[in-house]
Amino acid sequence: KSFTKTVVESFINVTKLKEPHEVLAFGRMNPPTAGHEKVVNMVHHVAALNHASHKVILSHKQDKDNPLPQDKKIEHAKIVFPATNIIGSSKEKPSLIHHATDSYKSGIQRLHVVMGDDRVDEFRTLLNKYNGKFDKNGNGYDFKSITVHSAGSRDKSSDGVEGISSSKMREYVKSNDFSKFKKGLPSTMTTDRAKELFADMRKH
Repeated sequence: KSFTKTVVESFINVTKLKEPHEVLAFGRMNPPTAGHEKVVNMVHHVAALNHASHKVILSHKQDKDNPLPQDKKIEHAKIVFPATNIIGSSKEKPSLIHHATDSYKSGIQRLHVVMGDDRVDEFRTLLNKYNGKFDKNGNGYDFKSITVHSAGSRDKSSDGVEGISSSKMREYVKSNDFSKFKKGLPSTMTTDRAKELFADMRKH
């Protein structure tokens, strides 16, 4: 019985891997931080485990709390996170639900989403709530499975990666503190690129 169970489970797992998987992550990255680096790394990890395609979607929102325009965010993110498929949201497709719909329309059968630990339960509920539901125009999705993965815990009081946030980084920009700003950036960001990002943040 044990042997049969193992064989059946292995067959099911192989079958699942043959079905198209995709990994999505959605964020503002205003600016990109070491915390975002954890998300991107997890996206690649989950994609590799599931032979999946991936997309990291950056919000188009721009206001006083999101000073960088989308094209600038994408420019910096593509350099800092090489070999990552980075795209932008839009007024027509502003949310993760819209992009999940696009994934389903493209033939994806199993969806994976990566985000910070504090939002995993929220989005697991949200994404599954709409699974199998379509509007009058046929927009929607019906995945065989939806898995939400944590990129790690958040602790606003921490001085480490767990405590880094874009809001803290924007405060460092406002106070013209490049030293603290640089400490919160992804490990792949060079000093020259960090200075360019800091200047772009100051400008906008």
